[in-house]
Amino acid sequence: MMRRATRVLIALLCTLLIVSLGATAAEARKGRGKKSMRVSAVTRAGQDWYHAKLLVKWRAVPGASYEMRWAYTPAKLSESSLVRSGTSGGTYTGSLDRGKVWYVQVRAVRNGVAGPWSRTRGLRFVNYWPKPPVLSRAGLPGAVQFTWNYTPYASRYRVRWSPAWYGQWPSGPSYVDRSSGGWVGQAARRSTFQVPSRPAPGDNYLAVDYANPVFAQIEANNAFRPGASQRSKWVAAFPVPPTPPPGDPVRMGTYNVMLFPTGSRAAAIAKNISTHGLTVVALQEANSATANAVASYLGGGWRAAASGLSSGVGQQILYRSDKFSLVGSGRFDVPNPKVPSQPLSTPWVRLSANGRDSQNFWVVSVHFAEDPSKSPLEKNRDTGLAAQAVMRHMDALNYGDEPVVVAGDLRYGREPYGDPAGYTAAQPTFVRGGYYDAMAAVKKTNVQYSIVNAENGKPSAHQSVHPSGLGPRSDHILVKGFRGSSQYVNVVNWSTGGLVPSDHNLVYADIAIPFR
Repeated sequence: MMRRATRVLIALLCTLLIVSLGATAAEARKGRGKKSMRVSAVTRAGQDWYHAKLLVKWRAVPGASYEMRWAYTPAKLSESSLVRSGTSGGTYTGSLDRGKVWYVQVRAVRNGVAGPWSRTRGLRFVNYWPKPPVLSRAGLPGAVQFTWNYTPYASRYRVRWSPAWYGQWPSGPSYVDRSSGGWVGQAARRSTFQVPSRPAPGDNYLAVDYANPVFAQIEANNAFRPGASQRSKWVAAFPVPPTPPPGDPVRMGTYNVMLFPTGSRAAAIAKNISTHGLTVVALQEANSATANAVASYLGGGWRAAASGLSSGVGQQILYRSDKFSLVGSGRFDVPNPKVPSQPLSTPWVRLSANGRDSQNFWVVSVHFAEDPSKSPLEKNRDTGLAAQAVMRHMDALNYGDEPVVVAGDLRYGREPYGDPAGYTAAQPTFVRGGYYDAMAAVKKTNVQYSIVNAENGKPSAHQSVHPSGLGPRSDHILVKGFRGSSQYVNVVNWSTGGLVPSDHNLVYADIAIPFR
């Protein structure tokens, strides 16, 4: 009996031992399974900087899909939403702050069972300096528009504008978009600047009537890397000018012919005028001998107005008598700050188009003077006073409010930049007095060249484009009684037989005298 009981007990113990060993083996296999589902080797695989995404990859787990969680601190990982991936790599579905460190964990999912989370991995964006941006421009009615392409690693842009090249206007930086320090987002590709609708003090000389461009430069910035900015070159943009009114065409020129030429220089000047088809031209630094010589070389019905042929008159007006008839002529005095006792005798003519029903129009040829001992601001004030004198005389003469053209050498008054009260130079004084600068034309040619062509003190036919995109100009054609011109041309690098006849270029504009 005892033996039998002992055998039963031994059999029971063996059974329990087998069951226990089986359970231990199952637990071991289960532990090995979980361990085999742990994701490892989570590493940075790259970045999509523009869309603010970090890319990660990890060692694949056979037969598994994956879940990720992202957060800007490790403590927030447990609260973040899950991002799923069917491959051993992925990214966050939204956009990440490119200035922060981001933390990520990954786990495998197989047969509906999620494995343990990987070790936490901290990742950050690589923030490079932006590439240099390129700014393009276009004119709009009453405005200019600046556009640019995407610049790698630029998170924002801002367009700086200025009335002066290279931003030399004294008021400091001004930006097209006025909010948030001028910055626009990385998706922006254009900014529009509205110019003043009418000339007035404080307008920075940017109304269309001044014929001045808006200068601009774009800055591309990576806000996630301190100091990481790149700037474009400055560009110049003109607003779209008004369409000229219908009327009788006049190809109006102005030409500072330098020191009263006769002979071969007068012949070359006449050839330049005739080659470009002018019908009326105002000459500066030209006496009666110059006027008669140039008219003689021109032939074909050209006449010199008698108002310029008296002694002591240094400006002239020539016109084609086959196209225009002389209605009247005369002259008046303009202050001469260089020699106050010798005012500048300034000729004018009143013309009418032959056989047409347009209005009569007036032409004035001017050449203002400067006192070299005075400061640039004082020189601007003096030429502005001379412009006021011309306008007073013309208001007294032109009681019928007929169109007026003032053409000539007003001196260069753009610098020093700014618009201080009482120191407005001649050209903006005229414009604020109701005149329109004919360079604000539908078509502009060679405005990127200076009108003065002198090189080493001598006339030159080897002018280069001014690096700012706008050449300095002392000579102007200003009209009153209508707005607009169809074409403006600065005749650069012109010579005949190796002779450059003057240190100023011939300048002309196509205007139309309105019908009655």
